[in-house]
Amino acid sequence: MEEDIRKKGMLYQLQHRFGKKWKKVWCVLLADSMNSVARLVLYEFRQASVKEDHSGKKPETKKVILLRDCIQITESKSGECPKNCSTFQLETTNKLYTFAANEPDIQSWVTELCRLAFP
Repeated sequence: MEEDIRKKGMLYQLQHRFGKKWKKVWCVLLADSMNSVARLVLYEFRQASVKEDHSGKKPETKKVILLRDCIQITESKSGECPKNCSTFQLETTNKLYTFAANEPDIQSWVTELCRLAFP
């Protein structure tokens, strides 16, 4: 069964454990289908995995954000983000996520997330 992947790529997610830290995550944005809901799937990476798989795309763990739970998605200004990146926030009914993407990609991530979360 083929899923409707709208966008995929590497983002940075701001972690708040033990201080603020940016963590690389592989993200897959999936649209609604007859069998599933629109969602953003995050795959976390560890250094050992990157060494084992030179493509750098071996997922360790997975987190799913259901887009139907989104309240708002906005570009944001963060003084402390990875080099050549801009940030955006995705707010759900129970959590606020902060992501950073390469500057050329930020607008396409925000636009596609909004398109699926607020049809």
